[in-house]
Amino acid sequence: KGFYEIEGVPAGRAEVDLFCGNYRRTHTGVHRDSADVFCFVVEGRKRIRAWPADAVPSSSPVTGPASYGRFLKQSICLEGEPGDIIYWPSSYWHVAESRGRLGSSLSLGLYYGCGLARTMTPGLEAGSREILGANKAIDSLPFSNRRGLLHLASSAERVGRESERLTRGIMRFWMERITGYGFARIPRPRGRVPLRVGQAVRANPASPILCRKFNDDLVISANGRSIAISNNRNVVELIRALNRGKAGRMADLLAAGQRKRKWSSRGVRRALMFLLDVRAVEYA
Repeated sequence: KGFYEIEGVPAGRAEVDLFCGNYRRTHTGVHRDSADVFCFVVEGRKRIRAWPADAVPSSSPVTGPASYGRFLKQSICLEGEPGDIIYWPSSYWHVAESRGRLGSSLSLGLYYGCGLARTMTPGLEAGSREILGANKAIDSLPFSNRRGLLHLASSAERVGRESERLTRGIMRFWMERITGYGFARIPRPRGRVPLRVGQAVRANPASPILCRKFNDDLVISANGRSIAISNNRNVVELIRALNRGKAGRMADLLAAGQRKRKWSSRGVRRALMFLLDVRAVEYA
């Protein structure tokens, strides 16, 4: 979280990989990734040999020479033991080495080199599929200009009519990626958390909660998940209070909604149940 406050959430994605083995060197040899990597050593010793971009000649942007003995003098040797963190940027060639002893590590890869358009492609594809369907063919032979233009015009009209739904889908995708810290796949929490009216709740300080108004809806996102409810000023005020770290009794929060309208009370309840289920709030 502290790193993202400085650099921002990567436009590409974040991912965690587990490396476990007793191999003497990375089987793919010297290579470059498109991610900046933080390697957390879990077991044994970890050695990464790294080179600046111009230190290793290669005709490929990602694959280096199979034999790298003649480049050892130009390398930087990074070694760590359990509890240590090793870092190398995406521009560096690197290879993992060991003496054949078992070791394990977790690597956090942050993809800052990808553009936002590439990141949003899955959201655009999912939204477009809902509107246009999943047909793989756009026309058939013999080709007819009139038929093709009619098909194109019909598709364009459908996109125009459903543009608001597509926009909301893209917005939810972006909110889920932000609150999910850049990870594309988020494990689902196990089991539902019961609504305990007599207890107080507060936001999990490690989990930001976002809410955005979209027409008559309010989209709420936390921990890489989202929900859409009817726009509700009480829910907006609730989330603002939770994000300030303020704890509140569940009964008082629900009663605040009841003082307005029934739909307001239902909205507060739905929002609280969602935030509990995704572990964005916890009982104080």
